[in-house]
Amino acid sequence: MRVPALHHSLLSVLLLLGSVALPAYAAAPSSDEAMVTCKDGSTSKGGQGACSHHGGVATEKDATAKCKDGTYWYNKEHSGACSDHGGVDKWLDKK
Repeated sequence: MRVPALHHSLLSVLLLLGSVALPAYAAAPSSDEAMVTCKDGSTSKGGQGACSHHGGVATEKDATAKCKDGTYWYNKEHSGACSDHGGVDKWLDKK
């Protein structure tokens, strides 16, 4: 069966546009790539071994203060705590 030239050209254009216009698949960042806070206040890329030389990954119970924006401060020094987060809402350590 012979395909008319117009249909053949249209089919070629659609195939070309389909291959160009389709976005490339990009995987969403995994949770392993999220940054975590270490017990010494430093940050590390999450995943196996995160913060292994910094006392481990910090949890809320390890925090020194809760900041007014809801984030936590982990440095044991009070000076400058939560300065970029609206200030200290509540001290969590026993100093």
